[in-house]
Amino acid sequence: MSRTTRFILALIALVGALYGPPVYNRLSVLGVFPTSIPLSTTTAESSVRTIPGTTQCEDVHHHVRSGMLFTACQGEEQTRLDWFPPLGHFEGPERVPVDARRGGLVVVNPKTFTATRLTLEGFEGAFVTHGIDIIDDPSNPSAIYIHAVNHAPAMPLPVSRTPKDIVASRIEVFHHVIGSNKATYVRSIRHPLIRTPNDIYSLAPGELLVTNDHAHRDGLMRFIEDVVSHPLGPKTTLVRVTFSLDSPAVDARVEMDGLHNCNGLGHGPDGQLLLVSAAGGVLHLGTTLTDPVTLHRSIPHPTTLDNPSFYASSFDHERGYLNAGLTHAAELAKTSRNATALNPSIVWYLPVNSTNPKVLFHDDGRRLRTASAAVIVDDAATRERWMFATGFLSAAMVAMRVEL
Repeated sequence: MSRTTRFILALIALVGALYGPPVYNRLSVLGVFPTSIPLSTTTAESSVRTIPGTTQCEDVHHHVRSGMLFTACQGEEQTRLDWFPPLGHFEGPERVPVDARRGGLVVVNPKTFTATRLTLEGFEGAFVTHGIDIIDDPSNPSAIYIHAVNHAPAMPLPVSRTPKDIVASRIEVFHHVIGSNKATYVRSIRHPLIRTPNDIYSLAPGELLVTNDHAHRDGLMRFIEDVVSHPLGPKTTLVRVTFSLDSPAVDARVEMDGLHNCNGLGHGPDGQLLLVSAAGGVLHLGTTLTDPVTLHRSIPHPTTLDNPSFYASSFDHERGYLNAGLTHAAELAKTSRNATALNPSIVWYLPVNSTNPKVLFHDDGRRLRTASAAVIVDDAATRERWMFATGFLSAAMVAMRVEL
């Protein structure tokens, strides 16, 4: 064996040792290999309720004080199948609706299982929804602010039709009085550090954290971002944004970098930060009480994850984290533009201080396609727990009784 051959074999062995395990792990989480997680539905059909008027809602938050659920949904299914930059859909930016068919904010009543689409007073243009968050208005106990990601196309469209140029992602700020049927537009937040926004953690009416879920919008490098994990792949960022509610002022700084596919954000108790590596299938726990924020614990899951939430029971001592995800995320590359495709979904529950998530719900995609967020709401009268789960390509949000 020549010296050159020995060198090449040694190099192959080194590359395999460095890159093989993390790549295998990513492919497993993405659902490329056979899985032990069954794809058939496990929740009784009779216990699942569908909520009309909740098309392709990516995220959902439970406002405990009012009891309502807040989400952001599309007005019609086709829009997201053609134009949704987070999935690499860049077709027909000029056809994205700017009228009543556009995306919007929706309030779900968990007692009546009904949804109310809010009138967006003072807002104009396209609204391509993604992650949101809500925070109480400190000057009005009956009102909240809503921070919502918007992946609207750049208008007027530039001569260059590259994804980098035709997407004008930003954060919209609305004010909503609980119980009313409208949300008043306050302003839009744009900044060079807000590049591929995914989800939001509201710190104050004029301050938030936002994840950039990719460093690249499309192409080979974006694929590598999903498959190759930190510390080997491209890095994503968590950005802190401060802004004025009554002037154009915006300031932003990178709060944390070196993260792999940072995606969903959620609120835990006492300023706890929930941050998800979506393609990595990892839930990171940290705190917003330090400056900058810090992460101190990471819990891997067997599938991709999306938007996390925290549940604290009102009638017993149960507390834990909900994470919705996909059992075969790799299939999205060929199915995300197909309105009739099925993408199996799953919701995990992780009790506080545990490292072993358990399945609360999984479905072959017929009842819930592409699960991306879930919350649990207590029915104090019956001492039942109702889980509301939604998906970014789902026809509607679903609700079901669950036992932990």
